[in-house]
Amino acid sequence: MWRSLQGLGQQLASAFFQPKCAMCGKVNDHLICRYCDRQLLACAQPEPIQSDMPLSSATLLFAWGIYEQTLKQAIARCKYENHPQIARHLGYKMGETWQNHPQVQKFTHQWGPLPVIPIPMHAAKLAQRGFNQAEELSKVFCQATGLPHRPQWLKRVKNTKPQMQTTSKAERQANLAQAFSTDIPAQRPTDGVILVDDIFTTGTTIREAMSALHKVGVKTRAVVILARPQFEANSPTKSDNFR
Repeated sequence: MWRSLQGLGQQLASAFFQPKCAMCGKVNDHLICRYCDRQLLACAQPEPIQSDMPLSSATLLFAWGIYEQTLKQAIARCKYENHPQIARHLGYKMGETWQNHPQVQKFTHQWGPLPVIPIPMHAAKLAQRGFNQAEELSKVFCQATGLPHRPQWLKRVKNTKPQMQTTSKAERQANLAQAFSTDIPAQRPTDGVILVDDIFTTGTTIREAMSALHKVGVKTRAVVILARPQFEANSPTKSDNFR
């Protein structure tokens, strides 16, 4: 009798606790099943180095994927349905693509192993969500590339409202004005860093973070983004998530 009950308990535990794909929920031995992984790879940019220079000619902008279809769904599921493992899965893919790109290899030869800083969340939002998707991305990105991870160097000190709730460029800029502060050691091996975030559209968030770093003498040599909308250079940016 006891053995029967024990066997039943093991069957129930196996049914409830089998690993499932974080995207589709199907039972799977990996974080992301093969089908969903193929759908995510289909969203990868054919050329991740962005040529329109929306930041400055001195800052390399690297966007792994196009913000649409499965990748857009994955980012939303990660952030709003408590699946940080999706960010970890994609962060590794970002890292693999980064270190294997010929232009990035030249960049690394020029600047060396630069510290990587994720765009931070305000403490109140971090407590609510439980994790910062940009930090999850950057942590695994650094594991894949061997670059030093320095999430503590940049802090969000202003609890801004979501950029998607703003209606104009002026409002977006005012919303993020002085939103970041730095905590960087005076004795550091380099004056350059790499910023990491999940989405880039207007670039307001990134520019404000770059400004905070610039004030303490730190230059942003590159920005690494998981996804960017596909639109023509110099055309109006249309997105439901202004970053």
